[in-house]
Amino acid sequence: MGIIRYLPPVLCTLLAMNGCSNASEDENSRLKGNALAFADAYFNYDFAKAKAFCTDESMKWLQFAASNMHEADLEILRAQDEKAMVEIENIRPDSNDSTGSVVLRVSNYMRPDTIGKAGRMIESAFFRFPYVRRNGKFLIRMDGLPRSEKQSRG
Repeated sequence: MGIIRYLPPVLCTLLAMNGCSNASEDENSRLKGNALAFADAYFNYDFAKAKAFCTDESMKWLQFAASNMHEADLEILRAQDEKAMVEIENIRPDSNDSTGSVVLRVSNYMRPDTIGKAGRMIESAFFRFPYVRRNGKFLIRMDGLPRSEKQSRG
């Protein structure tokens, strides 16, 4: 009879811990989903779709990227058999869990060149994007146009 008296508190504690774990897994899954959706849209030049996954402050960078597309760039994109592919390499949350960064590997994407020159296809590169959590939603925060990382991915 003594052990039965302790079973409900132990069971409640285990259930509560499992609930926290599932909530954390759900948040991590949402973060990954939004980061991948943003990057897939951005690197496939669907800026209207990318807009749904980034902060309002990022809009100026999406508009800038869209306004710098040239006909030569569009021809390169049309000639591709496969779209750009993205995968998460690493997620680094900050100590407050509301901000952090996600590192993505992007393959088979077109990197725009300077004005008047056509972009070129890149086999693979890594990009780091900061993210924020606002109103329960994870959003990418663009502080400029994405630049591939040359060194550590961690």
